[in-house]
Amino acid sequence: MIDWIVEFSHSQFALRDAGDVSDWDLTDADLSNAAAVNEDCTGISIFSPRYGRFARLAINIVNTRPLLETEKWDHVVELHLLTLSGEMEISTIPAGDMVYDPVSHERKRGVFAVEPGIYQLHILFANLASINRQLSAASDSDYHELFYGRPDDENGVALPDIKTLDNYDCYRIVMCPLRDRVLKRFSGNS
Repeated sequence: MIDWIVEFSHSQFALRDAGDVSDWDLTDADLSNAAAVNEDCTGISIFSPRYGRFARLAINIVNTRPLLETEKWDHVVELHLLTLSGEMEISTIPAGDMVYDPVSHERKRGVFAVEPGIYQLHILFANLASINRQLSAASDSDYHELFYGRPDDENGVALPDIKTLDNYDCYRIVMCPLRDRVLKRFSGNS
């Protein structure tokens, strides 16, 4: 499992085939679904209820379709993604393809290898109700920090600790290669 902290703004971050520059033509349905696929199916955008800063992201790459326990998640979206390069990358504004290790806080490229092909993705969202309650109940200064994120300080990037991040909206992407399968086989008997 890949476990990262992503830095994002404009209420979204993306996962895409490395080097992909496809256009996004977002619809109201995409925003309502909280996830969208670009026009070439080589990238997905995930939308947060917050404007930005940091969120936990876990990515699981599995070989067989998982049974999802959807009751543990607030929102679940299924999409398909094509990778031609065999390399996937996180893409965010302002961080580009940079992510943070959740333990060491080391900044690194958010890139990982996969077999080229078509993948079924389950995007799982957690803590949406919690973050909405926190935003509704927050004072002006707390709201600003929750919605936009804490500004950097003299020590550099103001990464929240893991306990704080776990109270924010969190995301998991489960990627499974899409394989041809026979759904019903003719037995040869008439």
